[in-house]
Formats: sequence, C-alpha cells, structure tokens
Amino acid sequence: MRDLLKRAKLGDKKAKELIIMACKPLIIKTYRSVELIDYDKEDIEQICVMVILNVIEKIDINRGDKLLGYIKKSIQNQMIDLKRRRNVKEKYEKVVMVEVAENRASIEEEILEKDLIKILIKIVKNLSYEEKLLFKIVFLNEKPLTRYADIRKMSYIDAYKLKQRVTRVLRENIK
Repeated sequence: MRDLLKRAKLGDKKAKELIIMACKPLIIKTYRSVELIDYDKEDIEQICVMVILNVIEKIDINRGDKLLGYIKKSIQNQMIDLKRRRNVKEKYEKVVMVEVAENRASIEEEILEKDLIKILIKIVKNLSYEEKLLFKIVFLNEKPLTRYADIRKMSYIDAYKLKQRVTRVLRENIK
C-alpha cells in the first residue's frame, strides 16, 4: 500500500485507481449506512472518491500503513459534515418559511386595515356634524362618553343615544 501511495502522490493515475478500488468495500459500506435525503448512491460514492483523492494528496508517505484508517475516518467526517449542512439548511428553510408566512399575514393585515380605513372615511363623510364630532372624540381619541356630553353640554342619555346611532351606522356600512 505504501508503494501505491508513493506512486499516486507522484501523479500515477493507475495507482490512484488501485487505491480507490481497494477502498471500494468501504465506499459501499458508507452509502449503505448513511441516510442522506438529498443524495443518491452515486452521489455518495462520488463524494467518497473525492475524499480518497484528497487524502492521497494530503497524507504523509511515511504513514502509508495507516492509509485505510485515515481514509475511513475522513469519509466518516465528510458524511457527518454533509448531515450537518443538511440540518442547517433545513432549519434555515423553516425560519425563512415562518418569516414569509408572518410577512404575508402582516401584509394581509395592512391591506385589510387600509381597506377598513377607506370604508370608515366614506362612512364618516356621510355622518352629521354631531355624529362626526362624537366619532372623533369617543372612537378616535378614546375619550369617555361623559367627556363628549360635557363638551357639547348635553345629557349623558342623549350622548349615549347618539353613540348608539353612530355605532349602528358603522356596523351596517362596514359589513
């Protein structure tokens, strides 16, 4: 094996092929034991071959007797890295999908709110002066009805009846 490694490091393609063939059982074992959803058998086999070629380039020639163990560990690390990348990608996609859904919901809410505002403007334009004033003080400024009654110097009962009338008009026209 050390002789094959020396020849492969010098660029002998036949030696590289022989090392890959010697590692073929390891490659088969790897793609049988690893479950990667996005990769099929040929993809995993190709990744393993690339790892082997990378190991051939990087390994010290004096460690030739430990070549197979080094290749096995490198392939395992590569498979772990692929799984990790897949998990990160899935998490990112889930976050993006949630953000898109939230943005879509907020856009829909904005559109509905704008439509509601347009409808309210049309309704308020058709109200009398007293009704518009009540709408502004009680509904927009969120002041109590007693405050409106005091400002207009009217009884609370009359203010309440006016508020009921405005509320009824709003309900009828918003539907």
